[in-house]
Amino acid sequence: MITNVLQAAGNISVYSQDNLPPIFQGIWPSLIVTIGALITLGIIVMVVSYLVYFPATKYIDERKKFIKSNLDQATKMNSDAQELLATANAEIKSAHKNAKKIVDESKNIALKEKQDILDEAKHKADKIVKDTKVKMEQEVVRTKKELQQDMIDISILAAEKVLREKINTQQDQELIKKYLKDIDEK
Repeated sequence: MITNVLQAAGNISVYSQDNLPPIFQGIWPSLIVTIGALITLGIIVMVVSYLVYFPATKYIDERKKFIKSNLDQATKMNSDAQELLATANAEIKSAHKNAKKIVDESKNIALKEKQDILDEAKHKADKIVKDTKVKMEQEVVRTKKELQQDMIDISILAAEKVLREKINTQQDQELIKKYLKDIDEK
């Protein structure tokens, strides 16, 4: 029937096994079988495309989007991490500077306090030395007064003794030597 339709449509020659060159005889089936096979092939291609190719393409596109999304997210996370690292390093550097500044300030305060303590100690030592010198001078003055008083007392005693005994010149000289010796001992 298809052959009749094709012949009526316009002198289309339909090859049958007989009309084919001898090399193709047995390989080329009839036109109807060929057209049926092509239609079946088309239907199979459409079914396979619908069932396999389009879902596979859709899956591949979704997978590409997923991978691209993950790569973009990883790139963003990496850049965020780099920014955080830079911020953390800056904060660490700042903390080190602040710590060094605090240590330096503490050293300066400690040195100032040390100097203040040394100055105060020197001042106290100078005051003690000065007070001691004053006390020593007072003690020297007191001792001189005591010695003078002792000398006066001894002189009076010696004079009394001399007057009581009515001594001669030789005894006077011995008494004076003894008196000087007593003074030297005190």
